[in-house]
Amino acid sequence: MKNLFLISIIVILSVSSCTKKSGYSISGKLENAAEKTIYLDELTTSGIEPNDSAKIGADGSFEITGITSEPRFFILRFTMNNFITIIVDSLSEITITADANNLLATYNVTGSADSKLIMELDKKAFESIALVDSLTKIFQEHKDSPDIDTIKAQLDAKYQSILEENRSYNLNFINKNKNSLASLKALYQKIGNNSLINPYQDYKYFSQVDSAVNLTYPNSKHSKALHANIVEVKKAIDAENSSKQSINAGSEAPEISLPNPDGKILNLSDFRGKVVLLDFWASWCKPCRIENPNLVANYKKYHSKGFEIFQVSLDKTKQDWINAIANDKLNWIHVSDLQYWNSPAAKLYNVSSIPSNFLIDKDGKIIATNLRGEELGKKLKEIL
Repeated sequence: MKNLFLISIIVILSVSSCTKKSGYSISGKLENAAEKTIYLDELTTSGIEPNDSAKIGADGSFEITGITSEPRFFILRFTMNNFITIIVDSLSEITITADANNLLATYNVTGSADSKLIMELDKKAFESIALVDSLTKIFQEHKDSPDIDTIKAQLDAKYQSILEENRSYNLNFINKNKNSLASLKALYQKIGNNSLINPYQDYKYFSQVDSAVNLTYPNSKHSKALHANIVEVKKAIDAENSSKQSINAGSEAPEISLPNPDGKILNLSDFRGKVVLLDFWASWCKPCRIENPNLVANYKKYHSKGFEIFQVSLDKTKQDWINAIANDKLNWIHVSDLQYWNSPAAKLYNVSSIPSNFLIDKDGKIIATNLRGEELGKKLKEIL
């Protein structure tokens, strides 16, 4: 009897395993969606490809099923402006609730840990975009104001603050979820046209995710595409590093020749005979703007003793640059090619973050780097 009981249990388990649905299912209940059609498109490494669709019932319910041999990125949409992103693997049983009028702002997803992470990322970006839209509205309301330059500078500063806050969120997200394919979206996510994370400046994050997801999903086309991208980035970084001059204390400061705000070309070497602080900054850089009052104080104190500041801006627009100079009362030498991080001067001096500075003696030799706060004043007092 005992053996017969065990055989019965085995049969029941076998039947259960045979009748369990294979492949993935995406189902849910959507408000304001009765009788509409919802579409499922795949996000491939080269674009968007139609995959499936479903007619939504009178009660707002729908289901899409399929089979996949690897995790895939999908967008579930009504239109290309009303969609959500999910990650689906071979056994996903995803359930979604939302208002069809605004999927992204209202949806919730269960049944997929990766899709839930995607939801967290996208909702954070949605909040940031809403804040950016509010800044745009303020600009439009005041575009004819006589104070528009000041207003624009304040709005630009707030915009950069929003980007930096969202960037910090994504970097923290990556640190917590390196093994999830959701981290691929965190790496490449944008707010407007601005990427939050740069593969060259933030190479270590790309490399960490690359190592983790390739171990977890070695056959995924998305992890393979990331790896191929990282290989090319690494080659470019290595090539650039091998061609760079050694910039450190004791070496001669390489020449910089750039236009000032009036378009006149100024050379760093024009100021030989003075102690020069070569300072890389930008109007959009909050730490730079915070440090500027310290530069102003030291300039007032030591300029008459032979101290000069040669400030190179990594701005993208001339007006933002000029406004920042005026607002921060920076009465010294200013130059820029307005090429942002692509500025050859920044690359020449291996500048990968700002503020960044180099103190140069009267003979054109670098004697210290990245002096900020009290350290700059101490060094100038020592040599002047």
